[in-house]
Amino acid sequence: METLPAEFSQYQRVTGRLRAEIIEGVWRPDARLKVRDLAEHYGVSPAPVREALQVLQGEGLVVLEANRGARVRPIDEQVLINVFDVREALESFLAAKFALGASPHQIAMLKAIQTEHDAAMAREDASAALVLNRRFHDFINTAARNDEAVDVINRHIILTRALTLECGLTQARMTAITEEHHMLIAAFQRGDDALAHRIAASHVRSSRDDLVERLRPILKSRAQERIRSGSGAAQPRPQGGSWPAHQQTTE
Repeated sequence: METLPAEFSQYQRVTGRLRAEIIEGVWRPDARLKVRDLAEHYGVSPAPVREALQVLQGEGLVVLEANRGARVRPIDEQVLINVFDVREALESFLAAKFALGASPHQIAMLKAIQTEHDAAMAREDASAALVLNRRFHDFINTAARNDEAVDVINRHIILTRALTLECGLTQARMTAITEEHHMLIAAFQRGDDALAHRIAASHVRSSRDDLVERLRPILKSRAQERIRSGSGAAQPRPQGGSWPAHQQTTE
């Protein structure tokens, strides 16, 4: 087995840590992210830091500005709505494509994933349900054979799922997710692309509405904090910022 270069593993490690710290509020919105400072902070060379910033820009967490470097992107309600609008357009498009081209074997594989998801929900295994939910949607999106659309979805979905992890989900939303998955499977079995498109779009919108509603007071608090503190600190702050502690979720 080929060994990955050291810089590659460092870049993944830095990306993961910086992503988590931004989501958790360790780095304030609009805080400047200087390559040299980050390299020292994480104990790496500048190269993996630059790679990490490029990845996080694609995910919507970092803004890279010419001649000014990087800063933490403030996440507000409109940003989330925009991200979900993109997901709705692309995921409903891919669901319709899957409905038209899915083989009986592919539908059987998707049903098997959902059976595992149902079992995880029944035993209240949130971490397993989360993995299986991602597998369910990844299977549909990948099978629809549009790599460019999948790349865009994946860049946005990291942000929305990270925020969902911070807030958790209500029991009502977890039940709705399961029901909507079964509705999608039924549309796929019928080969009904229009129905699959409508269900997938509604599925994304309901996820959006649920997340925005629960994040609204948190986002308001963070906006007020930004006003009080100015443009944001350039150094990380202690843990325990505006985001709530991690909770288990199945989205």
